[in-house]
Amino acid sequence: ILVWKPIPSSNASELMNKVSSTDTWIAIVAHALTGVGIVRSYFQILCGDTYNTKIFVHPHSDKYGLRQLNEDSLFINIYAIALGVTYAIRYINENRCIVNTSSVRQPPVMAIKLSAATVLYDSARWAAIVFGCTYFSFLFFGGIVYRIVASVATFGNFFGIILYAPVIRFSWLDLIMLTRMVLGGTVAMVSWNMGDRVLDVYYATRRVITKDYKNSYECLINGLRDDKHPFIQGTAFAELAEIATKRPTERVALFNDLGTNNNNTAWIQVSRECMKVLDTLCKTIDIEYTGVKPAAAPAPVRKEEVTPLNRIELKDMNVFSKPKTNPVVLDDRTGTLFTHASTHNGTTVISTQPVEAPKHLVFKLLKDAQKQVAQVPWVQEMSKVTAERKIRRIFSNYPILLWSTQSLGSLTAASFNEDPFGLVQRDISKVLDTLIASVMDIERLIRSPPSAYKKLPLGLREAIYQIVTAFRGYTDEIRVSAKYAKKWESFVEFRE
Repeated sequence: ILVWKPIPSSNASELMNKVSSTDTWIAIVAHALTGVGIVRSYFQILCGDTYNTKIFVHPHSDKYGLRQLNEDSLFINIYAIALGVTYAIRYINENRCIVNTSSVRQPPVMAIKLSAATVLYDSARWAAIVFGCTYFSFLFFGGIVYRIVASVATFGNFFGIILYAPVIRFSWLDLIMLTRMVLGGTVAMVSWNMGDRVLDVYYATRRVITKDYKNSYECLINGLRDDKHPFIQGTAFAELAEIATKRPTERVALFNDLGTNNNNTAWIQVSRECMKVLDTLCKTIDIEYTGVKPAAAPAPVRKEEVTPLNRIELKDMNVFSKPKTNPVVLDDRTGTLFTHASTHNGTTVISTQPVEAPKHLVFKLLKDAQKQVAQVPWVQEMSKVTAERKIRRIFSNYPILLWSTQSLGSLTAASFNEDPFGLVQRDISKVLDTLIASVMDIERLIRSPPSAYKKLPLGLREAIYQIVTAFRGYTDEIRVSAKYAKKWESFVEFRE
């Protein structure tokens, strides 16, 4: 389960990341195995079918002689595996491992109850689709599949001798068995979809985890700062948003937590982490316009070469008893004494260019194949870095952005009645500067945002309007930065 994860720059990069991920293959294998287990359990336990659950059968109903694979059972297993693989691919492609942050929250039981009909319909539809594809595939390639499975089963003589050609063929028109397969596939799909839905509802529920600890706000602030563990940080921001929007008792306790000094209160530390998230967003957007400035290379330090002194050192040792270290090999030219002098006049030119090792033919073929594949239109389309994907990369951590925005706006608005020491009022200008700067930068970057991120600018506006409504009679006394003054005035006049 993830709160968010980085988004690659192109569809090809995302596809390669998913294919090369170990989690992808673990999910596929796990769903394939559970699919076989659920479908076969449905046949054996609920339907009481003993024949279709047998792996081997005797062709003439005898209990001796050669056996063959049960083609009905083989087809059921292939269907169950195809069902599990199909669901796993959909699960990975739709990023269902990421917690769904819905803007409208319902009670957990009601949310599961209302989604039951949709889960049942979607499960039955996909079970029927996979069954149809598997049925027609087995119609054309059933003999090849049987031969491959029989070869594997007889490898090492673990299962004895098995017929390579079945005598009892698959029951193509057995409507009872085929109907049971679709129903068993529906049961498997409902199990996976409903389990995924329950996890979504469970993890989307905001809970105040730290309320039972004496140092609850210290634990909460440590979670907000833990950027090395996104799930812990996301859970902390979700808890802070829950406190800020729906827990007045915990809000009052947060405002009363003065810490060790005026710069270490719970409000200052919490607001600092929330504004840090939005400031990072603004810097990321600014980099999209200005680019990353390369760091200046440090000037090389020249080392002065010291010429060693030409001197003779005397050593008190027996030079004949100890072998000489680092001997100097002299140039032996005695072999050229009796050759003609004209052969020594030429000079040998030594090339300073690096010599490339000869490349193997397979390597050249792979490089040529890579160039050819890169010219395919749909490959080029998948490799494009589009503006939409760049925007999605910027807002890939949008759950934390939403929760930090809700926390800032709700805590600032609630402080009008719940902050006994007036700590929040000192920082209203900083909070508004951060919120308005985020709104302006997002409006500059996003003109037609993806549907998943349209609610983010609305959340920022909602946070600002909460502050405007709470301090309605005192908005003239609030001072924001000069570059945000015009935007602040439009918010005060409800023109945004």
